[in-house]
Amino acid sequence: MAVLLLALKVLLIAFIVGGAVALVVRAVRRSRANRLDPRWKVGGTQPGYVASAHGTMPNTPLPEWAYWDEDGDEHPDAGRAP
Repeated sequence: MAVLLLALKVLLIAFIVGGAVALVVRAVRRSRANRLDPRWKVGGTQPGYVASAHGTMPNTPLPEWAYWDEDGDEHPDAGRAP
């Protein structure tokens, strides 16, 4: 019985290791195959950190709650900057 349990443990570990290796190999092959595909490029719409650091990134407008008065005005647009 102990030998059977040991064999099952070894088979389970081999199955897990084999599955992990298969996943890694598939991911590496897909990555290399699609390296030049523009649909796999990260980002695209927003400029990165470098653009922000050099001042070429557009200013982000403030949300409307930034102009609300803490007293609870009836007209939230009253304090809005022109």
